[in-house]
Amino acid sequence: MSGRLSHAGPSLGGRPSLLPSSLHRHLSSHRGSDSRPVLSGGPAAGRQPFDQGGVRSLGDPVSGDDASVVEVRELRKTYRVLNRRTWWRDLVRPEYRFVQALRGVSFTLRPGESVAYLGPNGAGKSSTIKCLAGIIKPDSGTVRVFQQDPWQRRTEVLARIGAVFGQKSLLFPDLTLRDALDIYRRVYGLRRRDVDEFVEEFDTHVRVRHLLSKPVRRLSLGERMRGELMAALVHDPDLLLLDEPTIGLDLTTREGFLQLLRRRVDRGRTVLLATHRLEDVEAVCRRALLLSSGRLIYDGSVDDLRRKVGGKRSARVRYRGRLPGAVAGSLPVIRRHQPSDEEGEVEVEVPPDARPSSVVAELEAVVEVVEVTVGYPRLEHVLQTVFARTEKGDAG
Repeated sequence: MSGRLSHAGPSLGGRPSLLPSSLHRHLSSHRGSDSRPVLSGGPAAGRQPFDQGGVRSLGDPVSGDDASVVEVRELRKTYRVLNRRTWWRDLVRPEYRFVQALRGVSFTLRPGESVAYLGPNGAGKSSTIKCLAGIIKPDSGTVRVFQQDPWQRRTEVLARIGAVFGQKSLLFPDLTLRDALDIYRRVYGLRRRDVDEFVEEFDTHVRVRHLLSKPVRRLSLGERMRGELMAALVHDPDLLLLDEPTIGLDLTTREGFLQLLRRRVDRGRTVLLATHRLEDVEAVCRRALLLSSGRLIYDGSVDDLRRKVGGKRSARVRYRGRLPGAVAGSLPVIRRHQPSDEEGEVEVEVPPDARPSSVVAELEAVVEVVEVTVGYPRLEHVLQTVFARTEKGDAG
């Protein structure tokens, strides 16, 4: 037990504390308070969330820099990394190399946007998110979150941010999820009733109530991630910075969380989602930022990205009747299924210079078309094409 208490801070109210010392100092200065916020700018400090007095949806126009949630200009960050050799050489004469994680990245996030931040491992996604959260200081460039510098005004900015960093835990190993929520309730100045209502809403999408009494160290990866997501959302933050938030989640839990995330976006919250699960992107995000070797190579809608990169499209047509063999032979058929003379289904490749409607028109001349589904290139294939082209350009 003593090994698990090695990170404990000083006593709180005469009892030993399991909290990290930085959080302990916040709580110690506000003992006895049930609703007063420890972090200024939180909900109890009087700020008006976006869903009170004007919900801003993805389609609503936003003008002026004052409306931005995040403003990043020419962001640069370089790390000094030890060149690993034998241990005694590293001790006596260490050698270092410099890795440019971010090379002049610029973008803006508006209220109510859901934006995917995509790139291969080592592209600089996590470094960007850490700069936005005030965890690391950029070498140069400008970072503004709610018109403030997150490095200099970390407390005010963090009060309005919810962050998940994959394997980096927001929880405390020896506390239960219920105790962790109570700590965050005090940190953000929330009422118990508000937290209870939040847990009720969260549990309808992501089953978590049966885990509240378990110590965090006894939770599986997927169970702990449910707790991480709950801790990040409990104060209803205006900005969500999510770095691989669905790692370890089963299919049902992941879909429930994505549904909850879409509801937050509909209420005007802003989401920056860094992930390798492209199905998460397609479920939540309309805009994508592509990062490669520390450089931003694309900023636009997910649909535009598909169209610009190209790739094979297909039209799957369900029809009544029997499709003549001559017509089927004249079309670039990918798959055909005719279980009876009354109905059938055919999937046809749509040429790059043609519209799906032109393909469907040929079928309508001989059969009764019941349903048409147009298939676009999978986002995964589109990104592979983009990054392959970028690597060729860098090599050239």
